Amino acid sequence: MKMPGMAVRVIGKYGFSILLIHWYILHYVTEERLGLFASSFGVIGGTALAMAVTLILSLLAALVFDNTVVIAVEYVCEAALKWLEKIWKRLTRRSAS
Repeated sequence: MKMPGMAVRVIGKYGFSILLIHWYILHYVTEERLGLFASSFGVIGGTALAMAVTLILSLLAALVFDNTVVIAVEYVCEAALKWLEKIWKRLTRRSAS
């Protein structure tokens, strides 16, 4: 069985985040800022170009948002674990004495 390509795996991994952000990217960035509509460059060409630009920009936004949240959560968890380790060491020192 053939494994999916890297692009398919990345889109699959960030699919939910892409889904959440794509309407904003489509309407605000692609249409209002870049001026790309489905009717630009003919219906088929404009639709394909608008979809490609929206997918790429949505993927970039998803990567930024997802990784920002992951980094923040990891930082908070590491700080909490260090704090719990300090408390645990103090408690075990007192009980050993």
